[in-house]
Amino acid sequence: MARIDLPDAYGAAVSHLQVSLQVVARFRYAFGRAAPLSVARLHELVDALTATLVDDEVTGALADLAGVDPLVMPQPLGLDFLSSTDMPDLLAGNGLTLVPDAGTSRGANLLADPGVDQRDPAERRALIDSWLQQISQDSGLLGMEKVLEQLHGTSPDAQPRRPRRSDAL
Repeated sequence: MARIDLPDAYGAAVSHLQVSLQVVARFRYAFGRAAPLSVARLHELVDALTATLVDDEVTGALADLAGVDPLVMPQPLGLDFLSSTDMPDLLAGNGLTLVPDAGTSRGANLLADPGVDQRDPAERRALIDSWLQQISQDSGLLGMEKVLEQLHGTSPDAQPRRPRRSDAL
């Protein structure tokens, strides 16, 4: 579901256009049980969603709606990741370790680093890695860093992070 917030009344001035996108993905085994989700698949889904939101055609269309140049369109500010299944159950079987008595979580409100160019695949991958680490830690699960290292080490398109200008300073 996509939602665009427009001015309340005809002719009312507005200084911004807010676009929200809600994506619902359902994963089920037979008999209606929730299926565990691999970290690789979760990373792939979040990457596809993020890449779509920063695609030139999408940002161009949104810029047209807002009446601005596509160059001034901001990248997504964050991701609200919500699950109807407890995260330890959703991520079961991925080699993560549950912290005893840590409680549970059904998602996280994740902010994007404004210094990351989400259009760049290497920078976007690093951002998504940090999001998945936060989701894991908020859920009382340890070991996401190692799982992501293994994922990227075996990925055919594994690329090292491109150095940023700020790294040289």
